[in-house]
Amino acid sequence: MKKTVLIIDDSALARRTVKNLLENDGFEVVGEVEGGPNAINQFKELKPEIVTMDVSMDKMDGFKALNDILNYNPEAKVVVITSMAQEDAVKRSVELGAKYFIAKPFEGTELVEIIEKVLNNQVFEH
Repeated sequence: MKKTVLIIDDSALARRTVKNLLENDGFEVVGEVEGGPNAINQFKELKPEIVTMDVSMDKMDGFKALNDILNYNPEAKVVVITSMAQEDAVKRSVELGAKYFIAKPFEGTELVEIIEKVLNNQVFEH
């Protein structure tokens, strides 16, 4: 069975990049969302095994979306992928419950490796 992923990012290019990398490695992208309240609804409807999301989005604060997803399902596995890699953004994402934080730009192998580890509940040093 394929591992299911929901991609939340307001950049179509970023969504396409993440989707291609993950699909090439055997993941099933069950949804792509620009952000906003629809992201939370898609998470509830699609029930993905893992979520990748940007915290810097125009239509909705990614921190709020992360918080809403984890309030709905505290066991949700969310990996934040963003160009907003300042220390406070990393710290806030992890405090809210993100499993890992990846700074853009990133290596494709790095993304797949991190997502595999998060799915297998492996612990990271932040």
